[in-house]
Amino acid sequence: MCLAPHFTPNEKEFIRNAAPTDEEKKALSASFEAATALLWALGYVDALSIPNRTCDAKRAIACMSDRKRQRFIDEAELRPVSQLLDQADLTFRYHWAMADAKKNERRFPPILT
Repeated sequence: MCLAPHFTPNEKEFIRNAAPTDEEKKALSASFEAATALLWALGYVDALSIPNRTCDAKRAIACMSDRKRQRFIDEAELRPVSQLLDQADLTFRYHWAMADAKKNERRFPPILT
């Protein structure tokens, strides 16, 4: 894996494990969620899905393992600031909707379930 030196020891072990447990998947889900958002911002992922399920870790791993460091940097195309801000705004709105529903003991918005 070309970018392997840049992964944490736990991430490397997860990638090597052909059949990670649900607990192992859950432990690293935040890392892969963050990686997927970064890959989207750099133009490697076409779209981010609605945050109602975990991301596709295998897809993120494949995207990063197919390129050496310099190629990864060279092929990155940062999205326009307006797209980054729109996505951040949407993500915060999703988070707020979930937190508000939980706090007020209401059902989660249908789009997020």
